[in-house]
Amino acid sequence: RVSLPDGARWRYRYDAFGRRVSKVREGQAPSAQAVARVAYRWDGDLLIGQQQYRADGSAAREVQWVYEPGSFRP
Repeated sequence: RVSLPDGARWRYRYDAFGRRVSKVREGQAPSAQAVARVAYRWDGDLLIGQQQYRADGSAAREVQWVYEPGSFRP
């Protein structure tokens, strides 16, 4: 759990391999459009995507990464 200077508190979750799988804003979000949750997607050791969700539950922004073959370089 992390508390930021603006008062926001985030809780992080990890899987059995130590990879971050989500972060969730604790408490009330400043607005329905504020990011309240982020889910991370993995392919083995490679972080391949993240999906942000607003406080109202709707999807906000999705990011995907493609890596050079056989490398950890996106």
